[in-house]
Amino acid sequence: MHYHRNAVTNQNQRLLIQKSNDSLIELSEKIQTSVQTIIKWKHLKRIADKSSRPAMIYYALDNNEQNLIAFCRKSGLSLDDIWQGLTKYITQVNRINTYRTLKRKGLNRLPREERDVKKFKKYLPGYLHLDWFYLPRLENNRRYCIVAIDRATKWLTVGFYPHMTKGNASHFLQRIKEELPFKIRIILTDNGFSFTNKRYNRNGKAKKKHLFDLFCKQFAIEHRLTQIKHPWTNGMAENIIKQIKNNTTRKFTLNSYQEAEKCIQSYLYYHNFVKKHRSLEFKTSYETMLNYYQTHKHLFTRKLTDMQNSKKILNNVMKLTTY
Repeated sequence: MHYHRNAVTNQNQRLLIQKSNDSLIELSEKIQTSVQTIIKWKHLKRIADKSSRPAMIYYALDNNEQNLIAFCRKSGLSLDDIWQGLTKYITQVNRINTYRTLKRKGLNRLPREERDVKKFKKYLPGYLHLDWFYLPRLENNRRYCIVAIDRATKWLTVGFYPHMTKGNASHFLQRIKEELPFKIRIILTDNGFSFTNKRYNRNGKAKKKHLFDLFCKQFAIEHRLTQIKHPWTNGMAENIIKQIKNNTTRKFTLNSYQEAEKCIQSYLYYHNFVKKHRSLEFKTSYETMLNYYQTHKHLFTRKLTDMQNSKKILNNVMKLTTY
C-alpha cells in the first residue's frame, strides 16, 4: 500500500470512519484529526490514496527516437557518445533525456565484459607445487614447514625443518621421491634461495648449479620456476598453505612444536583421505589416485596392493613429518 506523504490517517482508520455511526466531532476526537478529514473519507467509497502520477506522460522523445537510442546502446556506445552523435539528427535530444530513456529500458548500465578465468592446465600425476611457510614461534625457536601438492590428485605431503635451506629442500625432494607412489616428472617452485640461485645474478644465470637443481637432474625431474615477484603463479601451493594455517596454527592454541606437527598431520590425513575436493569432482585425493592407477599404471612405482593399503601410504607420509 502507498500513502500520500501528507496523509494523516491510515486505511484502517478510513474504514472505521466509513462504517461508524458516530458523529463527525466524536470521530474527529477519537482519531485525533480534523473534521474536514472525517467528512472527506466519510463520503468516499475507497480507502486508498489516489496516485499523484499523471494519467498521460509526455516524453521529449517519441518511440522511434527512443528505439534508436536503445539500438545505439546495445551496439556498445557510451551515454555521451549516443547523445552527442544524435544531436545532428534529433534536435531535442540531450544528455538528461537520453539517460532517462536508457533507464526506462534497463540499459543505463552496460553489461560487464565476461572475464576469461584461466584454469590450471590438466596434467597427469607427477606435477608437484612446492613452497615453504614458517610455523608460529614456539619454545623460543623457529621452525619451517615445506609443502608439496600434486596438481592432478591434490595429494599433499609436508616436512618440518629447523632451517629453510637448499640442503633441507633437497632432502625433502629425496624423501618424497622415495615415498610417493607415482613418478615425479615436474616440480614448480618460487625463486627462493632454497630452490634456485638464478635471481641473485644480474643476468639470471648462475655460475654454479644449485643443489636442488642437481637433485632434479639426477632424478630426471623438470624444475620450473615462477616469474620473479609473481607468487600467485604458484597459486596451488599458496592456497594449500593458507588452508593448512587456517585449520591448524590459526585455529588452535599450540604450546610446542610437537603439538603443531601432530595438528598438521591430522589435517594431512583429512585432506588426503576424507575431504572431497570440488576440483576432483567431489572425490578424495586417495580415490583419485586409485582411478589414475587404473588408467595410467606406467606413471606409478607401486603395485595395486600397496596402493589400496591406505595405512601404509599414511605411514609413509607421517615419516616425512618427523625429521
